Amino acid sequence: MTFERSDQHEVNARLDEAAEWLVRLESAEATDADFLAFEKWVVLAGAREAFERAHTVLRLVESNRSLIGQAMTASDADREVEIVRAAAGARIRRRFLLGGIGMGALAAAAVGGTMLLRRASWTTYVTAKGETSHVTLADSSLIRMNSDTYLRVRLGLAAREVVLERGEAAFDVVPDKARPFTVAAGEREVRVLGTEFNMLYALDRTAVAVRRGVVEVGDRARRSPPQRLAVGDELTFAGARAYRRSAAAERAFAWQSGRLIYEDARLVQLAADLNRYYAEPVLVEGAAADLRFSGVLMLDGLDNVLRRIKAYMPLDAVRTQEAIVLRLRASGASP
Repeated sequence: MTFERSDQHEVNARLDEAAEWLVRLESAEATDADFLAFEKWVVLAGAREAFERAHTVLRLVESNRSLIGQAMTASDADREVEIVRAAAGARIRRRFLLGGIGMGALAAAAVGGTMLLRRASWTTYVTAKGETSHVTLADSSLIRMNSDTYLRVRLGLAAREVVLERGEAAFDVVPDKARPFTVAAGEREVRVLGTEFNMLYALDRTAVAVRRGVVEVGDRARRSPPQRLAVGDELTFAGARAYRRSAAAERAFAWQSGRLIYEDARLVQLAADLNRYYAEPVLVEGAAADLRFSGVLMLDGLDNVLRRIKAYMPLDAVRTQEAIVLRLRASGASP
């Protein structure tokens, strides 16, 4: 493609901006405001392509740091250019390296590439009970956070990392072979390149369901080989036990439309889920814990949800000062 002079000037200007954003976002001083500003910049014409090219250059110079270091100390300008071109390889044109991003950004990358990898900072995202949120990451991956969820994200040059501290989130990951995407939750870790999956981490339960692509679910301590999940697969860990089933993906994603779908679930699981959505605690008393429920619950208010549960099960819901207690209904008592 041939650019007019004005077009090439715009391309070079966008590449300069991309280099500045790359250094800014990878620094330890990066703030939430920086990431919000980046999200506005990256949708501008040519911005995403420029940022991807900046990443490519930085990965190249990081793998050729010794040659770039020689270029930085060279006294002869022609020799400097020659070494930089050798480091980047024949795939990257001189105009792209020197005219677009410039020697200043390349020098900073050569000196600080490894440091940036180590210093990449974590960004925290939190939702309150009853709140959901959508987060678009700098690589355009999307995270949909469910109620009462706390997670941390770190986007480095060699890896994209998420730690799900609690709650539930759906991930729509943009492929990047050079930067695998991992989500850690407790003892488990999901590893992907590009896919869409849902992950729940609550109390002693961890569940992963896949709607697109393939993921690997493993033990963070590497004590056992990872399991591969494809479209429609769901893997649940409850304590020391693991359960795998198919055709469960849409059930796992139902929360995004304000519903919870259950199949032969214990009442204590329903109570634990409700406690992620509503501020008033729900407790299960005695033998009621073993009751099982199959069906769909609309999350349109705690009283409405409890009324539907009581219609299916022989339960009373007693409000105390501390919580709503679900217990078996006395024989002969009306609902």
